[in-house]
Amino acid sequence: MYLPYVFKELVKRKGRSITNLLAVTVLVALPIILTSIINGYTTAVYLPFQDVGADMIVQKSVTSADAPTGSLRLPFGRGLFPANQVSAVAAVPHVAAVSPALALWQFDNGKFISIEGIEPTSFVGTRLKAGIATGRFLESDDRDKVVLEKHFAKFYSLKVGNNLKVGDATFEVIGTVAVAGESQVSAQNIYMNLADTQRLLGTADYSQLYLRMDSLSSENAVRSQIARLDPQAVTTSANSIATSLSNAVSIYQRFQVLGAAILALIVAFILFQVSVTGLLERRREVGVMQTVGWTGKNVSRQVIAEVVLSTLGGCIVGLGASAAAVSAVGSVSVQANLPGSLSNDLTTLSAPLALSLTSAVEFSVFALVVSLVVSLFVVRRLFGMKPLANIRN
Repeated sequence: MYLPYVFKELVKRKGRSITNLLAVTVLVALPIILTSIINGYTTAVYLPFQDVGADMIVQKSVTSADAPTGSLRLPFGRGLFPANQVSAVAAVPHVAAVSPALALWQFDNGKFISIEGIEPTSFVGTRLKAGIATGRFLESDDRDKVVLEKHFAKFYSLKVGNNLKVGDATFEVIGTVAVAGESQVSAQNIYMNLADTQRLLGTADYSQLYLRMDSLSSENAVRSQIARLDPQAVTTSANSIATSLSNAVSIYQRFQVLGAAILALIVAFILFQVSVTGLLERRREVGVMQTVGWTGKNVSRQVIAEVVLSTLGGCIVGLGASAAAVSAVGSVSVQANLPGSLSNDLTTLSAPLALSLTSAVEFSVFALVVSLVVSLFVVRRLFGMKPLANIRN
């Protein structure tokens, strides 16, 4: 009884149908696109930590450093943590695990090489081991053995079984490891046992601490405690990287509820105007329906069917527009200072954009609910008037 008349109304009043379709399309598309972009930024700032398996990285910043006695040295502006400080950091509340490391730079014959000594059984070593490409990974009792980042090995034509000179010592290449391009924190050229790097530098200390926390919400408390232990300590995490991104992400997260509410009010007003205009155009038609015996329930069902069809159409078009926009943009890029960078220059992190099915469903349901509520409100008001009043107007 209703569907033929519904389709007839939608086709007959093309202007109203297209307006409703566009209103719902905008309501669905804009929030989905915005959510996809913000999710992309959030993914990008966490990329450097994904392949390391750490929640925070602690380094020591110093204004000067001892001049290197050979080709090996600490990274510029970095200091060392003695063993007692490492133990103190491990005892900080909410720190679940600490993986100490020693990063070195080698400048030899115009060639720069980054080196990191790690504990193979630590969570950092376990994560790197998962990316082994050829050969094998380091073991705790290995000495004078190294694993190379695969692109570094390919560039210098180094293979498993070759010998490589680092400082005044010679090391055997036992494997190559693949590190994701976005994970610059862990992308060193050479990995070796921590004891070997300490021997090369002539120290028993550490330059870098990888931390895992029992709760990311405790990050600020952990950072404050570490600052009390050592004022020169510099902590880096995904949140601290996000803070450096002109606060765009944090501002959105803080005001996203308010923004969603404002957007909802604007769209609700648009839908209200569209619905009121469309239904007022049909006052004469509603009056005739009343005269021939249509009840309020009959008219409500008619309107609900029209609203559902037009809203679903708008949702489909909105999803299509969102997918096209996200596909056209492709990815988002952010720039931030990373602890593994070779200088203080900004490093570009990129993450692909992807539609959120959850957001798509939420915004589509919201559009449908708003349209139904507004339309039913107007219909009830119109049907509350006398048939003659509706026919005359």
